[in-house]
Amino acid sequence: MLLYETMHKAAQEVFMERSALIRDAIRQYLHRLAQRKLARELAEGYRANATLDRQISEEFIHVDADNL
Repeated sequence: MLLYETMHKAAQEVFMERSALIRDAIRQYLHRLAQRKLARELAEGYRANATLDRQISEEFIHVDADNL
């Protein structure tokens, strides 16, 4: 089945105009792209700061021991 036919059938099944279905699909796709980009940026930031984070945690390890 062609993409157009599949999209037309899906729009009918959910009682949406084809244009609304297309807009919704594009919005969802762009949202997923933004989420992936943010995840990549966060991972890069964690990797970039890993050494500093370990140093800080080692400096404050005694604080955890004091709370036990």
